[in-house]
Amino acid sequence: MTMIRGVRLLAAPCCGARYAEPRYQSMNFSAHAFWTDGWRDNSLMPNGTALRRCTCGRFILMSDLVEIGTDTDSDLPRVSEVPEEQLPECIKALTEVPLEIAARLWYWRLLNHPYRHKYREHRDAEEAAWRDSPSSCRQAAPATCPGAMN
Repeated sequence: MTMIRGVRLLAAPCCGARYAEPRYQSMNFSAHAFWTDGWRDNSLMPNGTALRRCTCGRFILMSDLVEIGTDTDSDLPRVSEVPEEQLPECIKALTEVPLEIAARLWYWRLLNHPYRHKYREHRDAEEAAWRDSPSSCRQAAPATCPGAMN
């Protein structure tokens, strides 16, 4: 179970802007599916990288934010994730390697989404063929049975 206890108060290293982020007491990384690029389907935790955009316009990593305290609640904003449509611009603009890696990883995962859909359709068809095959095929799984893994 993911449990949140208050907020972490953070300051951006670039301009000192202040933000509040959930203070996780425990995290649950369960998901319906785990993909090789690190994406998780129906996860209880966000999929994004730690790449964020400060209110001053600079790209930063969550690990670069300085914790200045904790509180039970705060009116401070959360630091914004970089929107998908800004990732190409972000990648071109970055000169710091850790930021570029985070941006490219996030973009790669987004570009993989169409393949995830195709793969799910393929697996669903494969499972349906297996389910619909005679029970003798399901027990022995010879290569001649429909839906058998070759």
